[in-house]
Amino acid sequence: MIDLLRGIAPRYLWGAVVLLVAGLSFTVFLSLSIKADVEAVARREFDSTCNEIQRKIVDRLAANALILRSGAALFDATETVSREEWRAFVRRLQDAQQTPAIQGIGYALVIPRERLAAHVRAIRREGFPDYQVTPAGERETYSSIIYLEPFSDRNLRAFGYDMLSEPVRRPAMERARDENTAALSGKVVLVQETGEDVQAGALMYVPVYRHGSPIDTVQQRRAALEGWVYSPYRMTDLMRATLRSWDAKQKGRMVLQIYDGDVVSADALLYDTQSAGRRPPASTALVTRLIPVDYAGRRWTLRVTQLAASVDYGGALLVLFGGTIISLLLFGLTLSLLSTRANARRMAERLTAELRESEEKHRLLIENSHDIIYTLSADEVFTFVSPAWTALLGHPLDQVVGQPFQHFVHPDDLAGCMVFLHAAIETGQRQEGVEYRVRRLDGSWSRHTSSAVPLKDEAGDVVGFQGTARDVTERRRAEEELQQRSQELAHMNEELVSETTALAEANAAITRIAATDHLTGLANRRHFYEALEKAVSLARRHGSPLALVALDLDGFKRANDSAGHEAGDEVLASFAALLDALCRVEDLPGRLGGDEFSLLLPGIDLGGARGLAERVLAAVRSREALARRGVTVSAGVAQWTPGEFPDDLLRRADEALYAAKRGGGDAVAGDHADD
Repeated sequence: MIDLLRGIAPRYLWGAVVLLVAGLSFTVFLSLSIKADVEAVARREFDSTCNEIQRKIVDRLAANALILRSGAALFDATETVSREEWRAFVRRLQDAQQTPAIQGIGYALVIPRERLAAHVRAIRREGFPDYQVTPAGERETYSSIIYLEPFSDRNLRAFGYDMLSEPVRRPAMERARDENTAALSGKVVLVQETGEDVQAGALMYVPVYRHGSPIDTVQQRRAALEGWVYSPYRMTDLMRATLRSWDAKQKGRMVLQIYDGDVVSADALLYDTQSAGRRPPASTALVTRLIPVDYAGRRWTLRVTQLAASVDYGGALLVLFGGTIISLLLFGLTLSLLSTRANARRMAERLTAELRESEEKHRLLIENSHDIIYTLSADEVFTFVSPAWTALLGHPLDQVVGQPFQHFVHPDDLAGCMVFLHAAIETGQRQEGVEYRVRRLDGSWSRHTSSAVPLKDEAGDVVGFQGTARDVTERRRAEEELQQRSQELAHMNEELVSETTALAEANAAITRIAATDHLTGLANRRHFYEALEKAVSLARRHGSPLALVALDLDGFKRANDSAGHEAGDEVLASFAALLDALCRVEDLPGRLGGDEFSLLLPGIDLGGARGLAERVLAAVRSREALARRGVTVSAGVAQWTPGEFPDDLLRRADEALYAAKRGGGDAVAGDHADD
């Protein structure tokens, strides 16, 4: 690293550091942006889930109240209802699967004190010799559970129990009596509990009035009261049945607690999805929301906690680590480029200095008359040469004067020299630039350039030539070396261009990492949402159709758990390849997380989107890599409507998808707003 930094100017080194800091800063910013997007989506999903839980609980309580009203209607329709008729009524409800997780459906009779003994004798005559109203004691008015189906196991413990004697049950029974409506009690321990797996309980009551009696006022209702149709609920059993599909999907991601009343305390706790020993620490909670549920005169408070582990930060971490590595690689590449540039600059400076030194030598030679001065006769014989000839070529002057110049010039260069002299004769002007080789005394050759002017007599006839010759041997050698060095510099420049191209490709890789799901190669959640917003903007501007298909793999969790994550990744990759093959070039398939996919279809209406979804389902059924894992796909389709925001379109597509899955999966459902 020290050798790499040596020679790099400080301003360029600081530039590389700034580039590194900028790359790391951009990576952190992009990672935080993706993290914020993931958490925003998680919060929207959390709010949707909270609303779904609230709706499911209210729907279940309303359904249970309807069952109790049907029981009260049975009493209104006839003077008396026998035990066998009550059993048949409840059995018919059970056969219709209308009573999931209900501990029982019973009837409690109001008994004035003066009729208590006669009541006990009547029940004992029905075959219950040990029957008693419990708890014992003197009271103005009693109640007794005389019918409770199924009449077995835990429910036998409640036979004959006086619920009016208990201070939590009594207000609910009186409210139902006075208001002629369903009433829900507070938290109780049911008499059906045996000491094992004890659960918090609650009861719901619907009043039964004397047949044909007026019930317009509170006084009339109290006078006409015969009893109550009611149901006891073991809260854990009731909530597991009510939230079965949600609990399976959200296990490990959310915690649900239900409290009686407005106060969130251990004494008011009715239901908890996790036991106290398994409850996650508060530091793992991402979002907590309190939701009131008011029904039948009672408020329950739902405390829903989303755990931090439920949010997938994989994309943000991938960008963080990938961006950091790429930034470091770019930093190293930049240092390498700067080091190469510094080396090239030093080499150029050295070559320039050498060239200047050579030129200085030539200048000194010229200034010190190292050029050969000569004269030739008309027949091209040397008549004079300067001492520089001997200094440069070694021949004694007396061995040169009187000799034709051809004796010293290389045979290959004679023709050029003759052309040079004839040009001087013909033009009568100075001639320059001829270059030739001259033999030295030792037999070697020197390169000379010459200039010459014709010498004329008074008649104007050429009688000879006067010229100067310069030894250019060293200059030609330096020029050849400079040409070689120039070629080396050109090669180094090509390497710099190649490394710059690699830098541009690395920048492009960062963009691809930020927009692509690493497993499937499809658009990731962030890129898909950005494309959705642009597509909605274009559809709004041009009035063109736009459709969205939400997809979810049925059976993927089972295949992933049984065959392992590698098999699960194979299923996801195979399904992604199938989507990419079925989509048009302008369509955008994306993976939003886990086994959730979506298709963005610009220019396609609901019918076209449904057709594409059907083709996807058919292709999944026939694709061996998916079929052998028992994986199918459910689809929900929705078409954008004017004035609608992207989140609304996503929500409607998701609701249609959930409708398809509730129908058993492997199906396509359209949002009701589009049908």
